[in-house]
Amino acid sequence: KEDVRDHHQTYAGRIDTLLLVHTLLLTFALATLQYSDQFLPSPECENCTEHLHPWLVVAWVYSVSAILIFPFWSMVMLIWSKLQLDRWLESALGRLNLELRGSLAANPTSSSTAAAVAA
Repeated sequence: KEDVRDHHQTYAGRIDTLLLVHTLLLTFALATLQYSDQFLPSPECENCTEHLHPWLVVAWVYSVSAILIFPFWSMVMLIWSKLQLDRWLESALGRLNLELRGSLAANPTSSSTAAAVAA
């Protein structure tokens, strides 16, 4: 049982660390949106780079959306993984308990022998 719990704690710690990192990434991504007005491409400027190369605007939009979507999606998947890990722990400990009960119930002669020796 202790080995199973140790494995669970190891993987849960790894998931918690990744969850913290992705939470910080999402926080910084939201902060970049707050201050991104000055970095928005402006179509009014004739001599600006975004007017000369319109594909830069598309690349900018995709990169900003990726900055927001990837950390959020990673957080959702890490929470799902942690729930699956907890479910695995419950089932593994349940199987170990059943196996222990089965081995104790299958060996009643040792308990009756111990009772006979004590009497």
